[in-house]
Amino acid sequence: MAGPEDHPPADRSGPAPVFDTQIGAALLGLPVQAAYASVVHEFLGVEVKKGHSYSDWAARPLSPSQLAYALDDVRYLPALHDRMVERLGREGRLSWIEPDIAALSSPASYETDPQLEYRRVKGWAALDRRRLAVLRALIAWREGEARRRDVPRRRVLADESALAIARSKPANEEALRRVRGWSGKTGGGSSSAVLAIVRDALALPEDRLPESPPSRPRGNGDRGSIVALLARSCAPDRACTGSRRKC
Repeated sequence: MAGPEDHPPADRSGPAPVFDTQIGAALLGLPVQAAYASVVHEFLGVEVKKGHSYSDWAARPLSPSQLAYALDDVRYLPALHDRMVERLGREGRLSWIEPDIAALSSPASYETDPQLEYRRVKGWAALDRRRLAVLRALIAWREGEARRRDVPRRRVLADESALAIARSKPANEEALRRVRGWSGKTGGGSSSAVLAIVRDALALPEDRLPESPPSRPRGNGDRGSIVALLARSCAPDRACTGSRRKC
């Protein structure tokens, strides 16, 4: 699992211990944020079928192909965990992942400021201040809805959809329906709530808009500590995550 993405936000206690296969894969030489299917194939030699990332998982009954997809999403995790732990131990890297495991099991790791959560959305920094206000309001609303309904954030509103809404600033339901990933069932079936959020954010005075991020050199993405470790010592014959050069 990729812990921070897969944890429901209402679960403040959290399971323990948690093992993040995405981090484990990075520490064993795969790219940071490698896709689950790629990780399963690399470590177990199994091909995981794709095709239901944008399915309507709220619809019932689920189709046989959806059920197979959902099963594949979890059925390989025990074997994947065992294979990764064995290799991490053999290569002297098991202790590297322990701080991340501890953080994933800590309730404090999931305490967030809803008004700042929009900065976790990939692509937020490219928006102007007015669109940032829309994104900020959408993500804050999503946080509250996810906690209220006790479901993962993506079940309420996916990052990609929130970003697309902020970019397009839909003024009516017809425009909202054109946003990729949006359906009337998203967020409890409240298109009107989302449209009201957009409208209110667009009406904010200038002094209440989010500040644009300062200009900075292009970085290496999230989990910088892992990238630094991989840059110093990565798996043989693997491209280093930070530089893309052979070690």
